[in-house]
Amino acid sequence: MFANPRVKICGIRSFQDAEAALGAGAHAIAFNFVRPSRRYIHPEAAREIILELPPFVSVVGVFADEPRYSVEEIASFCRLQALQFHGEETPEYCRRWSYPVIKAFRFGDGAPAAKAGATAFTDWESLAQAAHEYDVNAFLIDAYCPNALGGMGRAFDWSKIGGRLRRPLILAGGLNPNNVREAIVRVRPFGVDVASGVETDGKKDLAKAAAFVEATRFRFGDDDGR
Repeated sequence: MFANPRVKICGIRSFQDAEAALGAGAHAIAFNFVRPSRRYIHPEAAREIILELPPFVSVVGVFADEPRYSVEEIASFCRLQALQFHGEETPEYCRRWSYPVIKAFRFGDGAPAAKAGATAFTDWESLAQAAHEYDVNAFLIDAYCPNALGGMGRAFDWSKIGGRLRRPLILAGGLNPNNVREAIVRVRPFGVDVASGVETDGKKDLAKAAAFVEATRFRFGDDDGR
């Protein structure tokens, strides 16, 4: 069985970033429209990049607790093809979009005690129960970091992932060319997501991106991919 998860490179902020990601063989690129993020990009800048892209590129927009009308406006203006919700969006909010939806959850030690509406978890059972309420196309599991929506380049303990979710799983959080193969062997995700792990000085690095994508391409059984 071949193990080739889909690769999404997140945090594109220039056409050079996009070229590096696509040149490395990424299946999808993502633009971050979350204003507190250091990778935030203005919709007009994102649109300029997207209009220059070749065909067959999957373009994702990342949002967090954005009003629905604003997401619709940005998605249409930028010609996005999928939406990723990285905040505390409810199951109701995530329904009835005209785009495929990815819902992100944060997972790992230190997350607050699970409660109704939580999107950060310390135990897999609670996360799986929460995910069951969401009618989305995929779930992205990122590392939990206090006071941050993203994993901040940190990995979590992959062994704590206790089973499959009702939709495909995209793994994020601290992935890089040196550990992504091990992560795939342990988790067997549908896709992997990376940002800082393929950057140098805050910009996408073609060599790192190419090494990352190459590390995702192997066959299970060949020494477990190592």
